[in-house]
Amino acid sequence: MPLMSSAINLPHQRTSSCPDVAVSTANPIRYIRDLLTSLENTESYDIHQLALISAAPLIRRKATFGSELLDLLEPLASTLVSLHDTFDTPAFDELRLQALIALLVAEPSRMGPWFAQTYFSGDYSLSQRAVVLSTLGLGARELAGYADEDKAQKETESFPTKKLPDRLHRLYVESSEIEQLAKRLEGTMLSAVSTRRRAGRKMVKNNLAKVVDDAFFFPLTGRFEQITYVES
Repeated sequence: MPLMSSAINLPHQRTSSCPDVAVSTANPIRYIRDLLTSLENTESYDIHQLALISAAPLIRRKATFGSELLDLLEPLASTLVSLHDTFDTPAFDELRLQALIALLVAEPSRMGPWFAQTYFSGDYSLSQRAVVLSTLGLGARELAGYADEDKAQKETESFPTKKLPDRLHRLYVESSEIEQLAKRLEGTMLSAVSTRRRAGRKMVKNNLAKVVDDAFFFPLTGRFEQITYVES
């Protein structure tokens, strides 16, 4: 989905994760608890947007420092999944998705099962479930070493004028992408299992192979079987 420039009337700089979005340098968010509070703020556009822009980079920094992130993984993920675009924030979908991927990559063994459970249960809309599935698929690919490839592919996507406005795109396009994302996730998982079984061959570092069973495959297939059994 194309990114747009923001319009916060404060001194700003560019971020590396979303280069087309300006970030306010006033009162930067330094702590996960402050990030969570700012994401839940529905009164101030500037605070809410700053939280969205800061989310992914802050999560990735905190993933390797202290236990602050570990203490708030599920509450933060739940807030991000349930988040509504109250202020029509530029690049809202992309910023939220990148933050969720950062959470999954930070603790895949813990968050993989959480996202699987969230996808199959809970009071979430179709578009919110699509975000969860996107998180699982793209997060798995990043763990498998495909982050750079996905970034390059994203940069060559359709020109923005060929896309529907954000709200219409979410309504008419995202639901049809669920099946495609599921297939990509399946292919990534099978690839991880296959590479893990190839002994004596030098390969690109694949962190997914170590957690694919317990963090992705079994939680997803287990939940799917549970749902289909109940419905039958």
